[in-house]
Amino acid sequence: LGSAVLCCEPSWSQDSQSFYFSSAAFGMIIPGLWRADATTGEVTTLIRGMESVGLPDVTGEPMVLVQSARELQDGDLYAFTASGTYEELYIDEETLSEIAPRLKMSRISAGGEIEPLRSDVYAVGEALWAVDASGAVITVMEGEAYPSGTLLWLTIDDAEPVVLGGHGFQPKWGMGVPLSPPSDDPIDVRYGVKLPAEYAGLVYSTEEGLWLVESDGRSRFILDQPEGALSPDGVKVAYSQGEVEDLWVADLSTGEKWNRTATSDRREFAPEWWPEQPSLVVFQSKSVEEALFGYGKPTVVNLDGSEYRVLDDQKGAPIALSPDGKTIAFGCCDGPGVLYAWPDGPSIFDPAAYGVNAGKLFLPDWSPDGKKLAWVVGQL
Repeated sequence: LGSAVLCCEPSWSQDSQSFYFSSAAFGMIIPGLWRADATTGEVTTLIRGMESVGLPDVTGEPMVLVQSARELQDGDLYAFTASGTYEELYIDEETLSEIAPRLKMSRISAGGEIEPLRSDVYAVGEALWAVDASGAVITVMEGEAYPSGTLLWLTIDDAEPVVLGGHGFQPKWGMGVPLSPPSDDPIDVRYGVKLPAEYAGLVYSTEEGLWLVESDGRSRFILDQPEGALSPDGVKVAYSQGEVEDLWVADLSTGEKWNRTATSDRREFAPEWWPEQPSLVVFQSKSVEEALFGYGKPTVVNLDGSEYRVLDDQKGAPIALSPDGKTIAFGCCDGPGVLYAWPDGPSIFDPAAYGVNAGKLFLPDWSPDGKKLAWVVGQL
């Protein structure tokens, strides 16, 4: 996707024909906003946040920071932005200590003009935009708690921000129809913040566990596991538990919980559901002899616990599941990637076949229509 060093946060356009890249960092790279044509690789600069690579705290050069840029259903581009010199953005005037820059919710025109949407500013860790362009869930960075932060819902006007209860990170939208708990629901039914009903289906985490916004806007506490994954039908949650982590599945309608792996020699973690393969749970696993931190190997198991399968014992995650339910892409962190044609088996994906010489591929990402696959490429 072009020859420039661009970073970070790639996101697909609504028509799956291009990517947006935004950056609020500087040093080896520059801040700004770019669009890359997914067919030709041609890169268009929408906002160049600095004139040259370097340290603006030395040069005093003004810059523009752009974070979490995303094209939404209305066709407009949204992001969190800030502009000024290094001292204005990164130095607290009273204590003269370094701080994270405060960013403002903005709309960006096709020509790169920035229109502020709110007057308040935040040290934004992550942003999850509502596709209908009504607002975003953000995490607010808080020193030693990073990457976990306060979860806020911000509309695209100056309405009061809504605190979503506690701390969390990596927010994602729910995919299923939320359930109203029956009167004899064995799950502990507790309710938190109330949101407008149109945000029903949102799943988010706090230190307590997993929450689901129901059809009436109430946030229901559904499981005491903060990093669980809700199934597409909204009925089950997959999560990891135990000193040697096993993969568990909980049924929210009955309260039943099952250990689906019970492996004493392997750890299972980072589960996710494949909407087109509803009887399958995809996750990462590694031997207990391997380092606790870092990626595992792509692994699957049937919902009933049968047919535990490590898809590749050499190549690791991250994993990307195709929207058509036919292919699992993965690869980290040296050499070509892997395309696993489900359920038949793997094949090597080498970008040399497309005219790109790369030493490693990782972080695969399918376009919404499933016709294109993007990778982060290293060692060109």
